[in-house]
Amino acid sequence: MKRTVKVLADASYCSASGEAGWGAIVEWEDRVRSYSGTIRGIKDSVSAEVVALATGIRLAIDVLDLDCGDVIEAKSDNLAALDLLRQVRTDRSFDADAAECLMRHVRRKGVVLRLEHQRGHCGFKTRPTATNAAADQMARAGLAWGRLERIPA
Repeated sequence: MKRTVKVLADASYCSASGEAGWGAIVEWEDRVRSYSGTIRGIKDSVSAEVVALATGIRLAIDVLDLDCGDVIEAKSDNLAALDLLRQVRTDRSFDADAAECLMRHVRRKGVVLRLEHQRGHCGFKTRPTATNAAADQMARAGLAWGRLERIPA
């Protein structure tokens, strides 16, 4: 039986440190898993969003062992990141390389990937915007955790 999995990811970028936090929420059947972390050496918020969404998609594929014909509905509140992952933008070499790496993995597994825009930071109290707010909070927590790790004990 083919599965449909929803992935919503967000990032929080700090230009001063070149770090970003990321958060991803993966939903399937009646289950939800959340993931977060810190990314170092990121050049801007678009790159952070690309890495956050790519990481969320990759985790969904690998952790849930998705296979040929399974569907991922991946959402981001960042249109530029979505365009890079759709490979309609290739003007940013780092992001285009990350997108190509992800898409090779998606093709190899035979997973159907649907990329959609999720309106973020709009204040509406619906399930999708609440999920986006949760991913945003996780991204901020990932960034804070990365800062704490740099403080000497």
